[in-house]
Amino acid sequence: MMANDSLASSSPSKLWSETRKGRIVLTAGVLGLFLLVFWMAMKSRGMLIPTQALVVDERYLSFGQIWERKDYPWEVVVKNVASHQVEIINITTSCTCVSATPKQFTIPPGKNAKLQLNLDLTKGQERTNALTSRPFEVKIDAMVKELGRPINYSWTIGGKVREALKFDRRLVDFERRLIFGEHFPAAQCVLIHDKSIKDIKINSSSTLADVSIVDDVINTDGRAQIRITPKKRITPGEWEFDIYAEGKTMAGKTLIGKSIPIRMHVMDKLIIEPSEMCMGAYRIGSTIKKRVLLQSLAEDKTPFVVEGFSASDMSTCVEPLLDRRENALAFQISQHVNGLGFHESKVNFVVVAGDNRRHDVRLKITWHGIE
Repeated sequence: MMANDSLASSSPSKLWSETRKGRIVLTAGVLGLFLLVFWMAMKSRGMLIPTQALVVDERYLSFGQIWERKDYPWEVVVKNVASHQVEIINITTSCTCVSATPKQFTIPPGKNAKLQLNLDLTKGQERTNALTSRPFEVKIDAMVKELGRPINYSWTIGGKVREALKFDRRLVDFERRLIFGEHFPAAQCVLIHDKSIKDIKINSSSTLADVSIVDDVINTDGRAQIRITPKKRITPGEWEFDIYAEGKTMAGKTLIGKSIPIRMHVMDKLIIEPSEMCMGAYRIGSTIKKRVLLQSLAEDKTPFVVEGFSASDMSTCVEPLLDRRENALAFQISQHVNGLGFHESKVNFVVVAGDNRRHDVRLKITWHGIE
């Protein structure tokens, strides 16, 4: 017994840090200290990602599928979930198709603010003759001052836009078919419409033409023929205006109207081709000779008589040629170059047509004199 007691008393006892429990506690302490130092370092450098103070519920980020409109109002509720006040410095958008108000506001902690958007859903129309249902997205950026630091928030607003009306072309051009004093032919285009649209109306921005739906029929296949009939006695010149189509949904709501430009070139019965002639550059003392054709566009083929002609430049000579064709007469223009630089001469033909009216038909010529 004495020997055993002597052996036990001579064994050294372990330090607390050397025990299993002690090692766990020390390891945890060192790790915690390391994390604390790392956190403080990141915070001092501004590298920690702050918790989002402003949030927008998903239901405000999608407006679903709606009819195409030019001014669709949409409200976005922004909530401040932080314990501090957030100041919105500015609101910007990724597209001119949306406007946002207000641009600057402050949201107290735990409160909401309403952002009013106005969306132009006609942007991004597809060039096709079929009605489409296309995606629409716009990005809203909010520059925020939070705890003295600028932060940027972004939200994407979107949905699907459904077309209700569309013309089958981008332009109705009468080209050169309109002759002053003659019968003006009508032109037609097709209005493609959703079958659920009713009460379609057609209007014009000008009194130059009458517009109507052919036979007042709105076809159930989603296509309506539109007739454009120019008014009588439109004076010669180039004219442009728009016609508009609008309709209503089954619920009676008026939809955005679609427009199409109309282009008309009304020509006089008597024309000269070319009406403007650039002769080019010639040496002083030379004579330039060009040919023009005076012709009648009248449907009745009545001949015309040239009573006379005059030129604004004394060095311009006009001579009728013998090769007279049906409703046309050729002239030779001779221009003597007697000076340096740019020159211009205007020739006026006085013509009496089958309607016994005197017509002034004008020709403009230019040239450049060189040494």
